[in-house]
Amino acid sequence: MKKEAQMGTQQKRAGRWLAVPAVLVLAGGMALARPDVLPVGGTVGTRISLISSGDFGNVKGKVNLVDATTGATTALKVVSWTSSEILADVSKPPAQGFIEYRVSYTVKGAHYVRMESTFTFAGLELDSVTPETANPSDTVTIQGSNFGAKAGKVSLGYPNPKKPGMLYRSCKVVNWTMTEITFLVPVLPPGEYTLHVDNKISSADWSNPFTIPPPI
Repeated sequence: MKKEAQMGTQQKRAGRWLAVPAVLVLAGGMALARPDVLPVGGTVGTRISLISSGDFGNVKGKVNLVDATTGATTALKVVSWTSSEILADVSKPPAQGFIEYRVSYTVKGAHYVRMESTFTFAGLELDSVTPETANPSDTVTIQGSNFGAKAGKVSLGYPNPKKPGMLYRSCKVVNWTMTEITFLVPVLPPGEYTLHVDNKISSADWSNPFTIPPPI
């Protein structure tokens, strides 16, 4: 007979932390400590930590993201597994996109025991661009969050002179981390451009125009 105990965690949306319920499922009358799952949101490359008081066992099991509606699972890459902590990396995007998933684990060689907490995939966010005015070949730094573990694309957009729409010139990415990108400004005429960033999950435009000044 299964018993359920609910625990609270938090989720950040639009700059606010919101309470999100997480469910701990107990099997066979076994009482588990309520593990903490951090962070509660991220993207491909995010490392998730599950911490408890010693209920995971010392044999590596499985960790998944589970769509609560369809039951579809996305396996996480287990980095380490001890009785008190599991570390697992989000190595690929789930098919369902930006929804809330359960983080579940299954202990290998033991009775069926699953703890479920929530994790939400988030789109990349641009917090700052320094500088916003630069010449071709200059280095520009973008700071933000959820950029992803693998380099995506940075480009400068401008209106298509022949038909409605935008044209984009790719920029050379020098460095790409989860929170910071550096790129080189390509050779383009002076003017204002739309700074556009893509990763495997989403894309975003910087809120201000990026300017290439006239030559001095």
